[in-house]
Amino acid sequence: MTLLHATASRHEWQTWLRGTGVPDLPGAREQLFDTVDMCVQSTERGLGVAIADAALFTDLIASGKVVKPFDIEVDSGKGYFLTYPPQREQRSIRLFEEWMLAVLRGVKMAKVFRKAGFTLSFVGGRRGRCLI
Repeated sequence: MTLLHATASRHEWQTWLRGTGVPDLPGAREQLFDTVDMCVQSTERGLGVAIADAALFTDLIASGKVVKPFDIEVDSGKGYFLTYPPQREQRSIRLFEEWMLAVLRGVKMAKVFRKAGFTLSFVGGRRGRCLI
């Protein structure tokens, strides 16, 4: 079996294995990629098994091009953030925020985020606002 890594840090597999209680996969080969896209394409071509954000594989799983061998998902503790300093709060930034939320609400990504337990909201703070 070849473990496909979307980053050189190998953190995706380490996080998943730790979250499932499996300490290691002895004898597994590894392939590192520079981008997530290359990792996803290699998975689609059958070159190995990948761990990645579920949103990247939703369409491929639905089409049958890849399979999800286990119904196990592990929280990575990571998220997506839009941040900027408060003094930069301009109409153009607010419009961008509104547009981004509208897009996320209208596409499959929003469903994936909700299924994964993410909520989309703005949080204010001293250093700026944050989309979480």
